[in-house]
Amino acid sequence: ALEKQIAEQEEQIRLTQAALEEARQTAEAQYELMKESFGVPPMLLLDDVFDKLDMDRTGNLLAMVAGNDFGQIFITDSNKVRLSGIVDRITQDRAYFETSSGNFTKEVI
Repeated sequence: ALEKQIAEQEEQIRLTQAALEEARQTAEAQYELMKESFGVPPMLLLDDVFDKLDMDRTGNLLAMVAGNDFGQIFITDSNKVRLSGIVDRITQDRAYFETSSGNFTKEVI
């Protein structure tokens, strides 16, 4: 019974990895299509990504998109310390904004 459970879990992991790879390839193709169609890299929104991924995966994602191939990147997070701790290690080309009651205020770095 235990071997069957392990085999089922391994199959679920394999299917999940395959689905993630397919989603990555689709996103990459959409990105290239938009870049070619409009002549500029598209804007990227990462909404609450830190709540959905562990810190290693988040760091890898941000390191990947922080290159010159991407246009502006907007990241939302409810934890300023966590956000700045990760972003500040990756790039000096950044700005932070805080929102309150629908008003945005640029923070001084």
